[in-house]
Amino acid sequence: MTIYEQIIRENEELKSKIANIDKKLEKAPAGSLQVSLRKYKNGYSIICYLHKNGTCKYLNKKHRKTAMLYAYKRYLISLRKQFVALVNANEAYLRVYDNSKCNLDPLLDNPAFLDLAIPSRSANPDLSAWEKEPYERLKAYPEQIIHPSKSGRMLRSKSEASIDSTLFEHGLFVRTEPALVLPDKTVYPDFEIRSAANPDQIMYWEHFGMMDNMDYKLDACEKLSRYVRHGYIPMVNLIVTFETSRSPLDIRLVEYLVTHFFG
Repeated sequence: MTIYEQIIRENEELKSKIANIDKKLEKAPAGSLQVSLRKYKNGYSIICYLHKNGTCKYLNKKHRKTAMLYAYKRYLISLRKQFVALVNANEAYLRVYDNSKCNLDPLLDNPAFLDLAIPSRSANPDLSAWEKEPYERLKAYPEQIIHPSKSGRMLRSKSEASIDSTLFEHGLFVRTEPALVLPDKTVYPDFEIRSAANPDQIMYWEHFGMMDNMDYKLDACEKLSRYVRHGYIPMVNLIVTFETSRSPLDIRLVEYLVTHFFG
């Protein structure tokens, strides 16, 4: 993922967070909180005043719940200002940055060239052959497989495409939605992954992208339970990521997980 693409993705996430804050602020009470801090040897003492309807009221210990409510409102407002500033800074950069005039080598988007250029891929013909040979995979809903990855593969969602692109950029070898035969059922994890550093080890990755849907959530829990029963332990030999409409997948988390598990 290029810097340009990362900034666009970051802005989408920031705007989603801003929208969530706005919904919370709609329900917040009128008024604002003034806070004074007094430093002592072992910490701080907080003095709070509530400004509301043209009046100023001191909030003593008896009014702690009110202070907490307005402190949370002030926290959300401050957080929103930070997110808006970041969005504005990113958009200013994107206005200056012309992606079409950066003289980027078009080969950087070509999977065949990257397969040759990335050392861990070009130096491992056996793993490359494993990745490309035919295998049993999930056949359901082929019309959903519409999102391109840098590997040249097509995925079911933008998040899965981001994961696949990151795996490819790190020189890993991947099969998407392969059949994994368990004693009680055949499942189809999103990714089967092998690395040049440890070619005999196979890792699986499941991305659960609709965790705010109750039926999907129940199916995900059942699937995870089945994995565990048969020795596939989350974050040991099974990477798992989750997503909701309000909490999209963070590409920085994907980068961290790939680096953590594969170096």
